[in-house]
Amino acid sequence: MPQFDPLAPLGSWDIEVELAGQTWTIPAAPAADWAAPIIAGQAQFVIPEMFVEDPAPIEDALFEGELSWLEVESAYHDAIESVSGVRWWEAQRLMSLALDWDGVGGELLLQGVLLEERTVAQVCVAVWRIATRKADQKDLNKIRHEIEKPPPGMDYEEAIDDEENMKAFSSIPSDLTGEHAFPVG
Repeated sequence: MPQFDPLAPLGSWDIEVELAGQTWTIPAAPAADWAAPIIAGQAQFVIPEMFVEDPAPIEDALFEGELSWLEVESAYHDAIESVSGVRWWEAQRLMSLALDWDGVGGELLLQGVLLEERTVAQVCVAVWRIATRKADQKDLNKIRHEIEKPPPGMDYEEAIDDEENMKAFSSIPSDLTGEHAFPVG
């Protein structure tokens, strides 16, 4: 299962990214506003387009060669990870499923999960749950692999942060026995 940030689905916050020696703010926005920029995988739809601040310094730095597209791409990935609570490529795949109207996306609509009313993290969690809800172990492993596998060219070992995984694991209350600890429904 993707390592969901346990706090990300709880609300909607501004996202801050560091770029060109400055902190830039992306205002809180619903999943509907983030869907295309995440799925397209193109940083220019987020940076500097979604910044609260005037993006002219970023554009100037790019034009003058003081800022590289690799740095912009890295900030874009950081923003997606902050807003989704999962790795950027996992968010990209989960959000793609959210727009699969014949499948998971249609189920989201039937469940009343509207992208204009939910955060990216909430949609990612709901998509994961719908996609895996009735999966047997073999299908669950396949789904997990398809969502979690790093994109081509990315070092899998570099993408896995064992320390973060252990922190996430240790944050799970030890008194849960498999039953829902919170009321459902």
